[in-house]
Amino acid sequence: MKIDLDKKSYKNLINKSLIVFCDDKKKILSDDIKLDKSFAELEVGKKKSVTSFLNTDVDGYKNLIIVGLGSIESLTGEDLRRTAAILGKSLSAYKISKATIASPTKISKSINQNDFIQKISEGLLISEFSYRDQITTKKEKETEGVEKTERAKETEAAEKAK
Repeated sequence: MKIDLDKKSYKNLINKSLIVFCDDKKKILSDDIKLDKSFAELEVGKKKSVTSFLNTDVDGYKNLIIVGLGSIESLTGEDLRRTAAILGKSLSAYKISKATIASPTKISKSINQNDFIQKISEGLLISEFSYRDQITTKKEKETEGVEKTERAKETEAAEKAK
């Protein structure tokens, strides 16, 4: 997954998906992004919500993903990290491998631009985490049983040979 963080000209980037953040008042938090008034009627902006508009033409992008942060005044770094993890899962589910994040101009008093980038990065990494080492498939369990049975037979044969 490739994510570009750029607060300059988004139109010059070649990515097909644009990720924007909004608050509970449906205000887009990046001054550079202006959405059509029809988006104001949608249910977006709720805390930890990800709303995807796929195969639409919005400001030259094929996909638009609106990430809700809820009330900006009460937003914490942990909220931002968890929301980014949900975003990462959504991007994977829709098989979006490249996206541009419209970095918010101003987030909150407790979260600055560097914190925002760090928390979003951590959340996206968390979304990729899985417990692969601890998952045992049915075939592995069957193989494990077969190996034990063969060892038991070898042990039995060795004991009989004595």
